[in-house]
Amino acid sequence: LLHLLLLPLLRLLDCFTAGEWRFIDQNPHHHQQRLERFFRLWALKEAYIKAIGNGLGFDLQRAEFIPATPSGFVSSDGEISTKLAVDRTIVTGWRFEEW
Repeated sequence: LLHLLLLPLLRLLDCFTAGEWRFIDQNPHHHQQRLERFFRLWALKEAYIKAIGNGLGFDLQRAEFIPATPSGFVSSDGEISTKLAVDRTIVTGWRFEEW
């Protein structure tokens, strides 16, 4: 029964690139910060795949978000400098506004 509950969570492991996991796990003992980073990246990926019209048919490993804020938090003024790489190439022409 436990494996049935964990299976959806384990599938999330494939949604993020190694670089994104490093960003999420920068401070492994600060669980709230890790959750905020996780959901920040998840929201960015979700916004991107919806914008391109592919939905979950898009391999999420192809898109990597590179936040500019080293702490992982979005400032109170918002954040617009997060970069997107698709197939390991920085993509221009996209702007992600985070609050």
